[in-house]
Amino acid sequence: MEITEIKSEQETKLQDKVTEEIGNSTIKIYKLVIDEIHPVEETYIKGPIIDGDSLSEKIHLFFGNHVENIYSKPGTRTARFNEPNSSVLKSIKNILTISNDVIDLDKQSQLVDLLSENKSTVTEEDVKFHHYSENITKNLLDNISKQAKKSFLFVILHCNHNTYGDLIALMKMEKVFGVQYSSKQKLTEQLDLLPDKSQALQKGALVFKNNLEQYPVEQSYRANHEETIFHTKIRDSQDSTISKYFMKGFLDSSIVYRDKENTTSAISNIKVLLSPYLKIDKEPSQIVDYIKENFTYGAQTSVKAIVDSVIDNSKLIDKGNLEKANHDNESISNAIYSKMLDLNPSSSDSFKLEFSSIDKVTFSDKTSDGKMFKLVVAKVSLEKNQVLLDVDIDNDELDDNMILIAVSTDLINKEDLILE
Repeated sequence: MEITEIKSEQETKLQDKVTEEIGNSTIKIYKLVIDEIHPVEETYIKGPIIDGDSLSEKIHLFFGNHVENIYSKPGTRTARFNEPNSSVLKSIKNILTISNDVIDLDKQSQLVDLLSENKSTVTEEDVKFHHYSENITKNLLDNISKQAKKSFLFVILHCNHNTYGDLIALMKMEKVFGVQYSSKQKLTEQLDLLPDKSQALQKGALVFKNNLEQYPVEQSYRANHEETIFHTKIRDSQDSTISKYFMKGFLDSSIVYRDKENTTSAISNIKVLLSPYLKIDKEPSQIVDYIKENFTYGAQTSVKAIVDSVIDNSKLIDKGNLEKANHDNESISNAIYSKMLDLNPSSSDSFKLEFSSIDKVTFSDKTSDGKMFKLVVAKVSLEKNQVLLDVDIDNDELDDNMILIAVSTDLINKEDLILE
């Protein structure tokens, strides 16, 4: 069968009709395919290529809701591709027409015959979408855990979003059970339905054409740590940290670090790289304790500022040993930051401190177990006198059964203390 770029008159009329019917959907689907993956057998069944022009408004709304779910739900993270030559990225860029690698169409005659079983007209775009979407599916199958038991559906969807522009949505969905009712009053079991938006996707990723073009993967991001620089939005309802096989293996991407991840990475690497220079009676854990006790949660700081304090003020580090290793504060700070970048290219050397855990003290009322009054204060805030209890001050409105609590305005905004 000959490949053509020309749609039939019937398809053109259908396209005009569906364009009018898209209505409230946030997306216009170009093409999609739904593959069925069987991890135990290490096989997959390739679904037919479906043109968005043939889909109703409700189907556009269905997939549009999933796109919104991936983009904006709590737990969604931003990420960047690591390597410009990864197989999955090349396939994505070709579908998004950022790249236009040549496919030998003469060698695709069998594929054209296969596609023609479901389509009256097969275009070059159909062949390319089939070829590159199959590469994406194979890449997922190659990286999925061998412990996975259940088969699942894998949706690859190319669409235009009315806000985010051209994008590819990759959705790992568990098949769900449903019952169909017919006009002949028959109930039919449906064993392979796609989950709706209320049934969370197992995993989903959105890859944005505009972001890939604006921030090419070949570009170094070490000089710019803005969270706005990302290629993908990724959501994993099964793993809040995003499954490694999906993030690292399949998409070859890294999470864009926020303050919390930067804090954790900085402290961890400061501990590792300064430990060899500890005084003989000191322990590596004391470095972490010192940082938490002497730096304020939420304060803007940097790798260099923390290193300076640990080396110069903590009395934990043997400066002589540090000098013998040809290190000073500057060089060891650079080495620590370099290690952070090796672990994640989006690491920043400047961030707000957000410890993964912090010691707290809780004060609550005597009778209702905190329902009437509850105050939770970081222990370090009490130690640094940022929060003072039982302040001694004359106030005519206080009686003998009351105490004053003082809080530093560095911790709170007075404007927030508005009683409704």
